[in-house]
Amino acid sequence: MTMRSYSKTLTTDGSGDATDYTAATSGRVVGIHYTKNGTTPYANGVDFTITNETTGETIWAQSNVNASVSVRPRLATHNNDYPALARHRIKIVVAQGGASKIGAFLFVVDG
Repeated sequence: MTMRSYSKTLTTDGSGDATDYTAATSGRVVGIHYTKNGTTPYANGVDFTITNETTGETIWAQSNVNASVSVRPRLATHNNDYPALARHRIKIVVAQGGASKIGAFLFVVDG
């Protein structure tokens, strides 16, 4: 297998929300890194919901994030299995991030 990474930077709207997608990819999502940096980072208490766009399967959901964080997602019903993509896009939804704020995500996919 080959490890690949996909970066996405999202800017929130006036309500503090943002939605965007990665390119379509295949493989297991083995890591997600959120970086809080820059002059206009997301507000403390930001919420993330990251899903497989096609299936709706949750890859990572977390509320009230205050700092940079790295996660190694696992499936909810099979805690040892990584979420898998088959030419699917990853959907990133940000809520309560503050108006016109910026955050960066790095997705690591093995496949």
